Amino acid sequence: MAATVRMASVGVDLIVPLTDSKGNPIDLEFATVMTLFMTPPNTETTNPKNATKVGSGKEGQISYRTQAGDLTAPGDWKVQARVQFTNPVRDWYSEIYPLVVAPNLDTVGTVGTFRQAPPRVVLESAASPSY
Repeated sequence: MAATVRMASVGVDLIVPLTDSKGNPIDLEFATVMTLFMTPPNTETTNPKNATKVGSGKEGQISYRTQAGDLTAPGDWKVQARVQFTNPVRDWYSEIYPLVVAPNLDTVGTVGTFRQAPPRVVLESAASPSY
């Protein structure tokens, strides 16, 4: 089941858990660049966002806090993480996660008044990164 967040929500932490093929968290302690790509429905345009590690990174989770202008269209979004390391050099992408952006009564079709958002939305775990 896809995680759900409301359209135009600001300050929601989108948490992406990254695991290996056995379901163990990937250690991100030494990751240098973490990017979250968000693709709105009915488009191939991605919006890259700078993400951060949750905790020390050993938990295998990255996070991005939504900002004004991020969640502008209701529907089925796609989210993918990219993680880069410099020593040793590694660069890989996660599985693609589904994210449902639900409409609000006062913002259907436009970005309007922001409502109180839940503090965190954890996307469903992917099996393993795509190398």
